[in-house]
Amino acid sequence: MSTLTFGQRLTALRTAKGITQQELAEGLAVSNKTISKWENDASSPDLPMLVSLARYFNISTDALLGVDSPEPRDASTLVSKFLQKNSRKQAVQKAFSLNCALISQGYPRLCAPKSEQETPAFIQKSFRGLIASDDYFQCTVSSQSLNVSVQLLPNESGFCWLNDPDAKERIGRLFAFLAKEDALPLLYFLHQPACSESFTADYLSKNTGISPSRAALLMDKLCALDCCQGRIAHLENQTVKVYRFAGDGLLLSILALAYERSCNESYYNYNLNSGIKMTGGDNQ
Repeated sequence: MSTLTFGQRLTALRTAKGITQQELAEGLAVSNKTISKWENDASSPDLPMLVSLARYFNISTDALLGVDSPEPRDASTLVSKFLQKNSRKQAVQKAFSLNCALISQGYPRLCAPKSEQETPAFIQKSFRGLIASDDYFQCTVSSQSLNVSVQLLPNESGFCWLNDPDAKERIGRLFAFLAKEDALPLLYFLHQPACSESFTADYLSKNTGISPSRAALLMDKLCALDCCQGRIAHLENQTVKVYRFAGDGLLLSILALAYERSCNESYYNYNLNSGIKMTGGDNQ
């Protein structure tokens, strides 16, 4: 509890903000004389004005009244404090509910998950949350194998690119690459912190057991998918192809979702709605 009077706290807040009494008065649509009386403790604002003052200085009314310290209501700081003082299970649940609230507030026309749908379940000692509706999809997983959250909202195209020949060909090439023998072990090593960002096929072979020729073939195909770069380096007695790959979050997301969809029986244990038709907000 602060030992300062209300007027002293208000003066300190105004001074810290670097504004005059007149500027504060204009911001609150009151007279300069009123601000002066508040700061001199000659009078006090009524309840609606206390709320306006708290909003003006971006603090809680408790802080304004001296019940707690006048810390800014910074979202990242508040969330960080909550996550640090609670268990992992509580933190995951809170992050999930906050995420749902943010989506529904940011896209009220596109999705509005009901409040009773925002309490996730813990299955097999891990968290899996799945919300599916005609205009909103979210999958959140927190387990020893995965920590991933994906959201899918309506789009103006209505996924019409699924019928685009060029898009289908490109997507097909990506999945064809992922299905190739040694592709997943190669990607596993490429995403390890110990893997250099620039390397040769011989380097990959030594670290993965894949033959140099096979490693080079896979890397060339990965380059063709615009996931990495390959350049010829001219050395004194030879030329060698050097690849550069710093990791690809989209590839890891695709693989993580494929793993969750194909390898976890409990994936649909928390499906609140039976189907999902993502055809776009205005095209439904």
